Order: sequence, then C-alpha cells, then structure tokens
Amino acid sequence: MLRCAVLTRVNPPAVFSTELRLALAPASTYRELTARKATGSWLVAFERPAFTALLIGALVAIASTGRVALGLVSSLTVCWSFVPALQMVAGAIVIASSRSRSSPMPRALALLFAGHVPWSLWTLVAAAWVASVPFVTEGQLGLSLLVPAAWTAYIVFAFCRTVLGVTARGAALRTAAHQAIVWTIAGTYVFLTTGMWPRLLGALGR
Repeated sequence: MLRCAVLTRVNPPAVFSTELRLALAPASTYRELTARKATGSWLVAFERPAFTALLIGALVAIASTGRVALGLVSSLTVCWSFVPALQMVAGAIVIASSRSRSSPMPRALALLFAGHVPWSLWTLVAAAWVASVPFVTEGQLGLSLLVPAAWTAYIVFAFCRTVLGVTARGAALRTAAHQAIVWTIAGTYVFLTTGMWPRLLGALGR
C-alpha cells in the first residue's frame, strides 16, 4: 500500500502533461526528466519556442479582431517571435555558464522551455481579459505580469539546481541573470517600438 502511494506521488496521472507537472513541481519533475538521459536535438529544442510564437500570434489575433485568420495569425506569429527568441538567448547564456550540467545544450534548452506554462497561461488569460473587458489599462496588465514572472523564476531556479547541477547560490544568481536578460531585452524592445522614447524626450522638454 505504501509503495502504491509513493508511486502515485512520483508518477502523476497521465492526464498531467510534462509542462503542467513542471509548473507545479519543477524540482522533482526535472530530476525525473534528466534521469532519462535523452540527448535531444536542435529540432526538438525549437519545437516549444515555435509553438509559443504561434500561440501568441493566435491569441493576439483573437484579442484584437475576435477571429482567427491564417494570414493575420501568420504575420502576428512572425512579429511576436522575438518573445521565444529572446527566451532562447537568455536560456542559452545561462546554460552555457554551467560545466556541470547533465544535458547537452539542445536538450537543456528543451527542458527549460518546457516550463512555459506560467507565461502561456498568462497569455490566454490576458487575451480573454482584453477581449471581454472594455477598458483594460496598461498598468493593470503590467501588474498582472508579476504572477507569471515570479512563477517562472521558481521554475528556472529548479532547472538550474537539477539540470545544470549548480548550488543554491549558483541557481539564484543564474535565475536572476536569466530574468534580467529577458526583462532588459523585452523592455528595450517595447520602449523603442511603442514610441515611448519620443514621448519621454517631449516630457523632458527636448
């Protein structure tokens, strides 16, 4: 009976995907995944980023027009592909910093990207929120980012501890570096593409 309970705890029902398990119990799930010693490939490493870009493109199309058109989704997917791209860049930098990692770069990137649930869930909720609520301010959306950001940091920390095999201090430093890279690049992109720079100069009287 005890053995059955232990097995049930270690191996959740099949209906729970790897991504959901990583979101809820990242440390134990990453340990299980790294124990499989799969090598992975660059094709596998790009699967989840490509899906993420497609998901964002579809949801932005729905939020802005209320429909899904192939041409619109395709163009929006290309426009928003920078999001998974910068995640890959940040992930590659963090992964390369560890010589004790248990997986090669493609496999490690795939494992890191498997922890996408917080941001994918936020994208779904935000799209539904914008589409159903007449007035959603940028400030409200900005505050809501704190939830997936903190959740993702928790997953990245577990990734660094298990997949990269670093100490708790090393994992904390790498998690902070990963988040700093992502938010700096994303913030710069938004700042430059939304016309905030001219408005800031105008506010300063220049």
